[in-house]
Amino acid sequence: MILMIAPGPAMVFGGLPSGTAYVSDQNALIRIANDAAADQTALQDAGCFTASPFGGWGNFGFATLADLYAADAGSILPNITGFPPYTVVTIFTDPTSGYDGTWTKTGAGTGSGNWTQVSTSTLASISAEVAASIPWNGATWAQVAQVKIALQNAGEFDTVEAAVTADTTQPVNAWWTTGGIVKVGGTLGAFIASTLGYSGAQMNTLWAAAATVAY
Repeated sequence: MILMIAPGPAMVFGGLPSGTAYVSDQNALIRIANDAAADQTALQDAGCFTASPFGGWGNFGFATLADLYAADAGSILPNITGFPPYTVVTIFTDPTSGYDGTWTKTGAGTGSGNWTQVSTSTLASISAEVAASIPWNGATWAQVAQVKIALQNAGEFDTVEAAVTADTTQPVNAWWTTGGIVKVGGTLGAFIASTLGYSGAQMNTLWAAAATVAY
């Protein structure tokens, strides 16, 4: 549906390419339900302007998918039920985290079954990804010496030390013996996780402890 605004209410526009006559409502709104582009152009020539140039609105935000479906089934504007196709919305805090992200209306009806998720990215998830890529950000990065001390405190140092290859041409040996800044998901981190059978959560805890070691 294309939403247009006429110069005033109760205005009649006839003789359009599709043969449809349009009458603006009390709010001066005109709805082109069949998305007829030729009618849209003719109405613009007659002094109307398009409130929704691509047939959809956006970007709206809702806490949950249920909130979106409820809004879509209600009155968006006077005499208009439901968002038009291609409206874009963002879901932020749905109980099912996989529902968070961007949704687009792809159906002609309202509510469930008329929306398609096009992205799982939210401002929070993007911020987390950006933060994780920045050196010295919280527990994501640490000095090798800090990691070694954290392993000692956890009683795991000897296990990792024994597992490190003596081959100085191997990256793990280089990181373990020469130090530097290492990321929790990097070469040394992956080696430690594999050696100790640590989960991602356990590795995050280890690196968090390492990051608190004074140097």
